[in-house]
Amino acid sequence: MPKKKQPYDKFKPGDRVVKASNFTVIGRSIPKTGSRPPKFTHGEVVEVIMKKNKRGALQPHCKVIWDGQTRIDTTAANRLWKEEEKDKMINNQMQAIGA
Repeated sequence: MPKKKQPYDKFKPGDRVVKASNFTVIGRSIPKTGSRPPKFTHGEVVEVIMKKNKRGALQPHCKVIWDGQTRIDTTAANRLWKEEEKDKMINNQMQAIGA
């Protein structure tokens, strides 16, 4: 019997979120010292929606209004972090690239 799908509750409307710029290192050496920190985009969740992917599975997406912008942007929820977890996100990214 298939497992029952749990409701998505990581983000709720009104939550403050952060999205980091891509932190990839392709074709160049990893800067260990003096590297510039990633750029962060701060915003507020307006709505959480479930979108179907190509295989038909539902994936959570958030409609976010970024600070300093007027339009609403739809972003995959796995790319977002809560604002209070920003330091944890930086540490995870640094470990992922081996810096």
